[in-house]
Amino acid sequence: MLSYLIAFGFWLVGLFVGSYGLIQALICVRVGRGATNAFKGSGFLSADTAKKIKRKTNTTILFLMSCVAAVTALIVVFASSTSVWGYGIGVGFSFLLGIGSTGTTQSNLMQYLAAYSRLMPLYERVNLVAYFNDDEATKILGFEDKAMYERYVTIQADLMARSNAEMAAENEAQ
Repeated sequence: MLSYLIAFGFWLVGLFVGSYGLIQALICVRVGRGATNAFKGSGFLSADTAKKIKRKTNTTILFLMSCVAAVTALIVVFASSTSVWGYGIGVGFSFLLGIGSTGTTQSNLMQYLAAYSRLMPLYERVNLVAYFNDDEATKILGFEDKAMYERYVTIQADLMARSNAEMAAENEAQ
C-alpha cells in the first residue's frame, strides 16, 4: 500500500516535470523557432534579431531538457521500480495532454513576444504591433496603448518626410 502512495507521489512529480520541462521545451521548438522563422521570412525581424532569438531559444531548450534529464536520471538511479513507473506514467500523461497546446496559439505567441521583445529593436516591435493589431501585443511590445503606438508611427512618418525633403533639397542644390 505504501509503495502505491509513493508511486502516486512520483506520478505527480512526473506530471510536473512533463508539464514544465518537456512541454515547455516543445513550445520553444514549435513556437520559438517557428515564429522566428516566419517573422524573419515576412520581413518583421532582421537576421540579427532572429539569430539572437534563436540563441536564447536554444539555451532555454538546453536548460529545460537538462533539468528533465537530471530529474529522470535521479529517479531511475535512486527510486524503486514502482516509483519509476509512476514517474514515467506521469511524464507520459502530461505529454499526451500537453502536446496539443504546443502549437502557434494566441497565448503562445503572446508568451513569445513577452520573452523576446526586449531583443527586438523598436522598429521591429512597431511592425509586429501593426501585424498583431491586438491590445495585449501592443502592451507587451512596449506601448501603453494604441494611441501611443499611433503617435510613434506619426512621428516616424514626419521625420522620414522631413529627411526626404532635406535630401531632395540637397540634390537640387548640387
